[in-house]
Amino acid sequence: PTLMPGTYKSTVIFTAIANYQPSQNNQITNVAPSVIATSGNDTLVIDTNIDYSDNLVDSTHPLNVYLVKTSDTSTTVSCTGVALVNNNDKLRVTCTTPTTGIELNANYTIRLVFTKLGDLAYNSEDTVAGQDFWTITYMQDMSTGICSGLYTPSNAIGTTTFITDKATYQSTVTSNNQPYIPQRQLIDKRDNKPYYVKKLADGNCWMDQNLDLDLGTPSTTPNSTNTTMTLTNELTDLNTKTTWTPPYNTQLSTGTAWANNGSDGAKSFTFNDNGTIDVKTGGTDGRYWNGDTSCTSNCYTTTGNLRNHFGNYYNWPAATAGSGTDSIATDGTNVGDSICPKGWQLPQNSGTKSFNNLIRTVYGISATDTDTSVMAEPLHFIRSGSYGWSDGIPTNQGRYGNFWSATAKSGNSAYNLVSNFGDLNPHNTSYKGNGFTVRCVAR
Repeated sequence: PTLMPGTYKSTVIFTAIANYQPSQNNQITNVAPSVIATSGNDTLVIDTNIDYSDNLVDSTHPLNVYLVKTSDTSTTVSCTGVALVNNNDKLRVTCTTPTTGIELNANYTIRLVFTKLGDLAYNSEDTVAGQDFWTITYMQDMSTGICSGLYTPSNAIGTTTFITDKATYQSTVTSNNQPYIPQRQLIDKRDNKPYYVKKLADGNCWMDQNLDLDLGTPSTTPNSTNTTMTLTNELTDLNTKTTWTPPYNTQLSTGTAWANNGSDGAKSFTFNDNGTIDVKTGGTDGRYWNGDTSCTSNCYTTTGNLRNHFGNYYNWPAATAGSGTDSIATDGTNVGDSICPKGWQLPQNSGTKSFNNLIRTVYGISATDTDTSVMAEPLHFIRSGSYGWSDGIPTNQGRYGNFWSATAKSGNSAYNLVSNFGDLNPHNTSYKGNGFTVRCVAR
């Protein structure tokens, strides 16, 4: 009906709903790892500048994480197991990459989609790449998914065949439990030294050489202060700290005793000549096992197969990147850091990534077997000798093999693998001050 002229009054109800306005500073700042396996099951860690207190995710408004192919943005795959972490009051997101859909050598952008904000999306500026065992270049590219993407070989000793290229692998290996060992060289980003790596019957990828990382410029002056090197968690297996600076340069001279319990700090020794002779070139001051399993003295050569290179000797504090000290005294304590490359770790004394599981459980090498079984292919744990804590004398090269684990026995000792003529013990214990070799296993 038509209203008559006049003054009218009414009530209007206005409802305001708070709307989160994202800051221009909100962005993805870092994504790790830099490569993802075509087989999936890698953990992505995504750091952002978003305040954790903003509470942008709840039970009815999930966060979706996608991998978007950069060359075709219509191709996406989803991460699973998305979790939120408070990282210094900023939002960190973790998730697991899918087992299907990741393409070899394709690059992907990480996209976070917040459903609570009307599907507001943040894209990473950097990309991650889909790769496998045959396409990665660096030790630090190794991941769980890359290793699991390979068939697990049989536990045959001495009758295995190494396969070193993708074409041969694809045409030859068709299932698990075949006597074919995938092996290739990867480069340690920290010093550009190459290492053979392989997958073994325990389902793990192992280094096929001993670590040869110098902790500071090699010096003939014992206990010379390191001023040239700081290891970071971007390239090194540091999990309880972001950086570690070795206190001393790697030692070139002999005759300097080390504290038997490692209380004098991280010490290391090399046969290399002032750092110019290393596993890339060999040389007169390099040391290699001569391959003679019956040798009882002077069982080394000055040039040889890189796989037989003795590597450097580290006391337990050095092998554990300063975390394994004499204060770690409880039997069975595993130290979380090591000088292995990122993506690798020291073997533990027990569990699926231990010397015992590999040697005793999987390959069935008993306590009564001689150590020639672990020196045979494909295990290839050479008799690399040691640097004696009590007299500072390198000894038993080619006669004894000693390899540190990540596990403490007491304040004075830690577990290690030892092998020599007829003696093989993956649960051996030795003074933390001994200079032993390091053989890493992929995480």
